[in-house]
Amino acid sequence: MLTCPAGHDSAADDYCDVCGLLMVAAETAMPATEPAGIPCPRCGEPQTGRFCEGCSYTSQVRVGRFSASKGIAPEIDLTGPPQDPGVSHLHVLLLSRPENGWAILDLASTNGTRLNDATDPIPRGETVPVRSGDRIHVGAWTTLTLKRDNPS
Repeated sequence: MLTCPAGHDSAADDYCDVCGLLMVAAETAMPATEPAGIPCPRCGEPQTGRFCEGCSYTSQVRVGRFSASKGIAPEIDLTGPPQDPGVSHLHVLLLSRPENGWAILDLASTNGTRLNDATDPIPRGETVPVRSGDRIHVGAWTTLTLKRDNPS
């Protein structure tokens, strides 16, 4: 296991499995054989880190703003235009949960993350379940609305 700059243990060597930060050279060595990952919820193949090599399923989606100097390229890039200055480079993480559920995790963003009509931000570092129809407020004016994809 590697340790990310924020101190989380991560099986992935590119981005932290917990917070999504870019991994840097670590002092701990990778084990000679990588343990089998948990089964992918979509195809059942063993999954290591965030992605399934078999079907490209991802269990984490980072939301924030691109930064070449910090090596940050979130899957949902809110760089703009218009650019919301209140969105952190790594603002919030969407986490896949069993039974097709999702949760959010604020990544110690500067301005916090609010859910639906709440006036107080969700606690930093605490996973909060979300469902279709929920509104995730990040930055000064940006709102992400979750919609369930109904396969046809």
